[in-house]
Amino acid sequence: MIREEPSPSIIIHNGHVLSFNDEKFTALAIENNKILAVGNDKEILYLKNEQSRIIDAKGCTIIPGLIDAHTHFVSMGLGFRQINLFDTKSKQEALSIIKSHVDYLRTKEWVICRGWDESQWPEKEYITREELDSIADDIPILLYRIDGHMAVVNTKALSIVNVPSNTPGLDEKHGFLRENALEIAKKVIVKTREQLESGLELALEHALKYGITSIHENSTINEFSVFQEFFNLSPSKLTVRSYFLFWYTYLSHIRSLGLKTRFGNDMLRFGAIKVMVDGSVGARTAAFFEPYVDEPNNKGMQLVTEDELTDIIKTAHNSDLQLAIHAIGDKAIDVVLEAFKEVLKHSPQKYLRHRIEHYEFPTLEQIKLTRELELIPSMQPNFVANWGKPGGLYERRLGKERARRNNPFRDIINLGLPLAFGSDCMPMDPFYGIWAAVEHPILEQRLTIKEAFKAYTLNSAYASFEETIKGSIEPGKIADIVILSADVNSISPKEIRNLRPRFVIFNGRVVYQK
Repeated sequence: MIREEPSPSIIIHNGHVLSFNDEKFTALAIENNKILAVGNDKEILYLKNEQSRIIDAKGCTIIPGLIDAHTHFVSMGLGFRQINLFDTKSKQEALSIIKSHVDYLRTKEWVICRGWDESQWPEKEYITREELDSIADDIPILLYRIDGHMAVVNTKALSIVNVPSNTPGLDEKHGFLRENALEIAKKVIVKTREQLESGLELALEHALKYGITSIHENSTINEFSVFQEFFNLSPSKLTVRSYFLFWYTYLSHIRSLGLKTRFGNDMLRFGAIKVMVDGSVGARTAAFFEPYVDEPNNKGMQLVTEDELTDIIKTAHNSDLQLAIHAIGDKAIDVVLEAFKEVLKHSPQKYLRHRIEHYEFPTLEQIKLTRELELIPSMQPNFVANWGKPGGLYERRLGKERARRNNPFRDIINLGLPLAFGSDCMPMDPFYGIWAAVEHPILEQRLTIKEAFKAYTLNSAYASFEETIKGSIEPGKIADIVILSADVNSISPKEIRNLRPRFVIFNGRVVYQK
């Protein structure tokens, strides 16, 4: 058989290829949708032909496409069309923005706002039902907290969602809906097909600007079907590869279909069963052994019992289904580890790469047990930047001593766990997260730049069983490539958060150019 000469469609040179070993390369060649070769400028430019597009990286770092290992992608896109309170500097500013929108819209429809974070306000107080009623008492208003584990509603909205008074997480007096109560309210606010499609389109635009070419998406069936439709009807418009984490309420349906983890292709793949064991620190619903310092009678909320969780893990594990279990507080993490220990003791030894999502406050002993059970920590370093600084949310909720245990990245890396990074869309900005990991306020938990990038690329690919096809720049892997705006080895750690892509190459074609 006569072998055809290589015919690179794109050649990138004069850069610094990010490598997770000691190799140093400056250039790479792409043929069709795969990486053809990696080497120095002379070696790679030798491969060019008349059809090759030559891209000068101008001394900047060349990285594999970033993989966000924990997203709510469609919901984030929907949020772009809602009232954004993310950058508000005070409670009064947030209330003023809500009032101006209500006055301008003059609608009787739902007014939905997202992204408020009282920890960034000088008042450090939640907005209340009474304050929303003073803006409008005849229009339903709902404000999602940044973490999605809590919302505040006015009286009109409370009457529409009609949450039973004995529901855990309901505070009628203040209009607070947490966890179970919020889930009931969400079912009343129906998202149309057109809204979901618009949300996906807006999220895709956002991801390109940050070099994100793969996501691990916490998904409903309706959201998944929108991804499918894009892939079937407009494949060139779908510029992220998606690994879906389905809520455990779908577990029986998934088993009845005989689906297994990894089913699909390199664009759309079924991944894991998602379970939530506790809530969030911001909503005071993350489950801890000791109470919250600023609410001494509260240790958080455990959303499933130990027996329920053990049964879910056993069913999924024995059905060859990966699990992605949300656990933030040390009590919740303990419940997860004990359940896995019980199931894996009696089950066939199959390495399904089960994950613990968020994993914000593990003890050192819990990290060691996580390694022993071969579980993957899937964490969000942007939480450190949002809430981990001295005097920040973690410290106010939990006290200085416990706050120092937050997001122990260095302990996890040193014990050899494959740490995966995502954003939880708070915000979806990997450079903000990488900067947060490198500049962790707890000095002994800081990562190197290379370690942080690896958690956002190769380790995230490992968490979805895809490390052989993406996550690093190697011949034969999919050509998802990002050329950054600087050389990461020549900038200060503080400048990492300002990095942006100059070029994004997805599946072998340039899809974004700054």
